[in-house]
Amino acid sequence: MKAKGDTFKTIRENNKITQSQIAKYLNVDQSLISKFESNERVLSIDLLEKSADLFGCSVRVFFENDFSKPELKTAFRIAGSNLLELEDMAMINRITMNLSMLEELDKE
Repeated sequence: MKAKGDTFKTIRENNKITQSQIAKYLNVDQSLISKFESNERVLSIDLLEKSADLFGCSVRVFFENDFSKPELKTAFRIAGSNLLELEDMAMINRITMNLSMLEELDKE
């Protein structure tokens, strides 16, 4: 199964992150992001996981057709953020998603 670049693009745009910002955050060339979003290239699972942390969603979202309901609503403003701020936001999102998952497991 292949991750969908158009889904990635929509989520990136919904988070108001530019291709340049996500490329810097992922430490890749911006052209890779462009080619991935047009489904010409693929991203490694490591890059998809890192992106999911930043977007506050699960990696599986990049493989599905329904991405209209992000798993995590964030109050942070990503637009205009620098690399360190993006890394901090990704870490906070990852912690929040893990806590949510633990709460769901605790309900069972």
